Amino acid sequence: MSFPFALSRDDRSAAFFDALADGRLLLRRDPASGTLHGPAASDPAFTWAEADGEGTVASWAVVHARDADPVLVGIVELDEGPWLRTQLVGVDADDVRAGLRVRVTPVVPGAGSEPIPAFTPV
Repeated sequence: MSFPFALSRDDRSAAFFDALADGRLLLRRDPASGTLHGPAASDPAFTWAEADGEGTVASWAVVHARDADPVLVGIVELDEGPWLRTQLVGVDADDVRAGLRVRVTPVVPGAGSEPIPAFTPV
């Protein structure tokens, strides 16, 4: 299985990866406004907040690479509001549509790798 992008652990992202390993998705919360942002939001004042892990597909594409199998990627609008760029798994490209309900499914792309937040149909 090939993933079109990689995530890497550092001190700021460790809680995110630890939660994914437990099947939970964390977002970043602005403590001043309560607004939730994607996990890559870098404001040091932001805190981690658990998401329910569900959302809808807003857009998608099939990524073709010369030496790899095609990968279905999408933009998922989480129920909490943020949009995530992610891989869609467990669904054929012909069956994806805008508004398709999906749930986070942590996937580990290889031995020694961090979990990736992929999404599968609900």
